[in-house]
Amino acid sequence: MKKIVIAYATRAGSTAETALWIAGRFESAGFLAETRDLRQGIDLSLYDGFVIGSAIRAGRWLSEAVRFVGSHKERLQEGPTALFLTSLYLKDPTPDNREKVLSFIKAQADSAKPLSVGLFPGVIDPSRLGFFAGLITKAIKAPQGDFRKKEDILLWADQTAEKFKEILLP
Repeated sequence: MKKIVIAYATRAGSTAETALWIAGRFESAGFLAETRDLRQGIDLSLYDGFVIGSAIRAGRWLSEAVRFVGSHKERLQEGPTALFLTSLYLKDPTPDNREKVLSFIKAQADSAKPLSVGLFPGVIDPSRLGFFAGLITKAIKAPQGDFRKKEDILLWADQTAEKFKEILLP
């Protein structure tokens, strides 16, 4: 059985939850899927494929996701790789917002050469934010709530798992 890591960077937990949803779909497709927080050490030699995701903060992926892709770009290019992100910009998924969000991870996409990139709305739950993030959220009057569409995430995961199967299970 081929093993896939769904590695993520999160601050308030919703990107970790998204990673779990994705892992479930990869398992349904016949892979052994494991979710891992990017703040932990991850030995990529243990995996056949890679799904890397992060929340967007201040117009970029979280620093551990940026560092991880930069440090492992050769290995990520060897196996099938997909990237995903969660961002409140996608609460309104206009073409302009999608282009803007894609620009936030252009360097990582250029490094990892992903088969697929998932762009998903995010979550703002003040009860899960730290003190300073909560203050900033209030100051900029950020919308509150869970704007993810689980069915869209699951569809992307299914389609991405099929692409991985074409490469790993010919």
